[in-house]
Amino acid sequence: METLQINTHLHAVTALSLGLTEHGKGHVAPTAAELLALTSEQRTELARYVTRATLCNYLELSAPGWAGVIEAIDAIIEKKRAEAEDRERCIERERESFRGLLTSGRYYEAGLPLREITAYGPNYSRDDPEAQRLWAAVEAARRAERARIILEADAALAYATDAESSGKPSPEIRRVLEAAQRWVGGGKGYAFDPIPARAVEFEARARAEDEAAKAQIADGTRRLERGLLTDYGTVDQVERYDAGVLPADEFVRVAKARLFAPLVDFATYARLDVSDVEHSDECYEGKVKFRSEEYTGPLSADQWARLQELRTAVPEGAAVELREHTAYCSSCDEIATRLGARVTIEWAGEKYAREYSVD
Repeated sequence: METLQINTHLHAVTALSLGLTEHGKGHVAPTAAELLALTSEQRTELARYVTRATLCNYLELSAPGWAGVIEAIDAIIEKKRAEAEDRERCIERERESFRGLLTSGRYYEAGLPLREITAYGPNYSRDDPEAQRLWAAVEAARRAERARIILEADAALAYATDAESSGKPSPEIRRVLEAAQRWVGGGKGYAFDPIPARAVEFEARARAEDEAAKAQIADGTRRLERGLLTDYGTVDQVERYDAGVLPADEFVRVAKARLFAPLVDFATYARLDVSDVEHSDECYEGKVKFRSEEYTGPLSADQWARLQELRTAVPEGAAVELREHTAYCSSCDEIATRLGARVTIEWAGEKYAREYSVD
């Protein structure tokens, strides 16, 4: 049979402080009497440092020999006892905080949106039955308070829509809807818990009203568009419009011909082309680029006269904006500019624009 040995380690600094020349890993073989003198707690701790084939833990000594082993084991036991006491104090603090929450009965700030009063869940007490019982009671009370706040706010709602956002219920209704949403997971995402019956009803009502209003506008637009085609288009255009196969650009051409008819005698703007830029003799590979922007600069007498004539002739409500168009070479910096007057007419919910020459 083998002799029982304890794996030990004496750090070099410890050995130096004790005036010893030997340090490092070693073994201490206790006598039977020394082992019998140990308490069960000491034996339990010492068992971790007994020589084994698969695992070796080394007991860090502060003194050599069996006396150093006993001192190290007692220090470990004392440290664990202190840690256990400290842990128990932490657990009790958590239990007490849960009791305080239950006593206060408040888990959310008043009103919506929901603002939860800070409450830390179990940490040290995750495995403590009493703390778990208290925390379960806290969570149940929190859910109950949340439901109460939401349902009270829901009961106080009056139907209204958002004046700044078409098709949406009022901010008060939306706050109730948002507060009632909870993540349920399992492929279902969010769901109402509790169900705010009035807010849900009001949201559906606002959506239905918005859809009805949009349908009414769309129906009015269709009547206007069909009437325009009937008066100014062809029979087959009306037929294709009714069948839903009239190309949009074809309708736009008819609409523009009608809307801009008062301006038929005005010359339309001729777009700048690459040929309008006269490159310098040193320019060989210049690329012509274009830009367009609002123009607020000086006007000649002829330009002013044409602009005034155009403004007088446009239909009521039309907008006239001066635009400066520029073509320029990216290499030699040669440019060509041309002014145009963009006329915009809003009809049947759409904006139609055409540009006229003022040069």
